[in-house]
Amino acid sequence: MSYKHPHSFTGPQPLDGQQLMRALQANFDKTAQDATSINSDKISSTIVDAKGDIIVATADDTVTRKAVGSNNSIIVADTAQSDGLRWESRSLVASLPGSPVEGQVCYYQNSAMATANVVWQLRYNATDVYWELVGGMPLFAEVTTAQTTTSTSYVSLTTTGPAVTAPLAGDYQIEHGCGGFNSGANASLMSFAIGASAASDARSLRVDGTSEHSAARKSRYTSVSASDSIDAKYRVTAGTGTFENRWISILPVRVI
Repeated sequence: MSYKHPHSFTGPQPLDGQQLMRALQANFDKTAQDATSINSDKISSTIVDAKGDIIVATADDTVTRKAVGSNNSIIVADTAQSDGLRWESRSLVASLPGSPVEGQVCYYQNSAMATANVVWQLRYNATDVYWELVGGMPLFAEVTTAQTTTSTSYVSLTTTGPAVTAPLAGDYQIEHGCGGFNSGANASLMSFAIGASAASDARSLRVDGTSEHSAARKSRYTSVSASDSIDAKYRVTAGTGTFENRWISILPVRVI
């Protein structure tokens, strides 16, 4: 029968001096290896130069600095750029950006539009080479005073217009309207000139007879020139035509 001391140690045996040194060296080597690996993958803080700079990839495992954009700019994916990104302004502009790219967006407002609190959001279509309207309110003008004419050819009334000026060349949706009546069983017509292109019946709306009523018309017109005045004109087929609450508005479809 064997005897086992009740306090004898049966767990792992303590390391001797050489074994302990080998274990410590192995742990040190592993720590150094991990640190080297971490340091080799670390992006240096010196890559950025200013507040707002960002770090972007230019290729697999390759990064660079993207300098901060101007105020009110957003970053947009663009494969034509070496780093795949470009800054795009969201500030108001009074002239269309030069050298635009497909899908670029701008917010256009000239001085007349600023007075009217109108902004047009435009998106560039590189295929058609036009800026197309995304959103915005029309430019609008109105004359409420009731005035008359007996002219059978298109003329201005005592208070001319209303009129609006196209700020950019392109295609526009033009809408006009008025209330009116005639002294007899005749037609009273409202049309408009576009720049040097005179008012015509082809653009007109009409109110017939002696009962006062309103009419409006909306049409699309191409090849409007920048700075063309869209100016309301009036005529009758006979008798005296009275026109009031007359208005006109323009909204771009696409511009250049």
